[in-house]
Amino acid sequence: MTSGSNQGKIGVGADNTKAGASTSSVAFDDVVVTDSLGNTIFEDYFDYQPEWSIDFDTLNVNDGPLEVRAEAAWDRGAYSEYSPVVIYSVDNPLRITGVNISRTYITPNQNSQNDSVAISYNLSEEANITVKVYDQAGNLARTLLDNVTQSTGSQSVSFFGKDDLANSLLDGNYTIKIDGTDTTGNAAGEQVVGVVQIVNEPVVIPGGLEKVTVTGTSDFGWENIVDGNLENYGQVRWPGGSMTIDLTASHTIYKTITYPDNSGTLRYKIEVSLDNSNWTTVVDKETGDWSGPQIDEFAPIDARYVKIIGIYHGAGTRFKIAELEVYDQNDINVARPDYPTISSIETFNATTSSNIVPYQVSFQYWNEARGGSGTNKYWAYIGNK
Repeated sequence: MTSGSNQGKIGVGADNTKAGASTSSVAFDDVVVTDSLGNTIFEDYFDYQPEWSIDFDTLNVNDGPLEVRAEAAWDRGAYSEYSPVVIYSVDNPLRITGVNISRTYITPNQNSQNDSVAISYNLSEEANITVKVYDQAGNLARTLLDNVTQSTGSQSVSFFGKDDLANSLLDGNYTIKIDGTDTTGNAAGEQVVGVVQIVNEPVVIPGGLEKVTVTGTSDFGWENIVDGNLENYGQVRWPGGSMTIDLTASHTIYKTITYPDNSGTLRYKIEVSLDNSNWTTVVDKETGDWSGPQIDEFAPIDARYVKIIGIYHGAGTRFKIAELEVYDQNDINVARPDYPTISSIETFNATTSSNIVPYQVSFQYWNEARGGSGTNKYWAYIGNK
């Protein structure tokens, strides 16, 4: 049997004598084949034939030594004994089966609907797997897995419609391919998983403002850090995992408020950029153990992109935050462009400072767009503050 063959064939012919037997011709009856785990993968009875041969599919056999023994018989079984065990070796090529994609299109606009596609498959053995995404011209658009070791059985990886730098890919059709090699270097051969169409649809909120987008370096839930809901969170692996808010335009900002997920203390950095390439650190809390809402002020700076980098989280290997608010010099959270206008304030208490009426007026309100229920109180200002 050779490792390159899918069929194994073992045959024996013999002529020998056995003390006490009336004939010198040996015949064969029971032939047994067991795999490396001791499982019987083949057994047959040849009814005292002078020769025997068997065929079996090695693709259904565990890699490793294969043991074969045959029962030799004289006088139709009056005398018999089993032959010594003969060892063969099985080394099947890697098989990637059950390849599937969860959908044929995605709209990666961070609204948690059709934002990603899951690629699933089964491995016949431990292997190094590569999964790549190509555009319509055949150019490499994204490497999802690059020679990553995965174990035997069911595996999956997700595609969020981003390139390797977390930038949104252009609308169009993208082909996903998978390949792999086993631990001895046998290749499965590249195969097409499927074709996915990307349609970038902006999320439009009441009032016609486009929602900011959030990207991350790992894990999931990044968009949750700008949804105004303190009950969910975004997470990345620490140290070094990051989540980046695209404010869609440049703003002069001077303050951030970071809300932990309340499961552990934090250490983090916040960097800002105008071009998503050159970054300036505005908050550095790499040391210490920080808990509760973190209000961080810094010198006013122009920025479009705001990135929080997870250094440490006290409750596991994921850096988690519930919300990241970014404030401009008018104290508007520009990470939430759907902040309320005066007309959207439903209940309020007006307060004024003496001798400055009406130049300093503030309104306390419940913002239904941010989760409602009266648990989140925010302030809106008009006039001088």
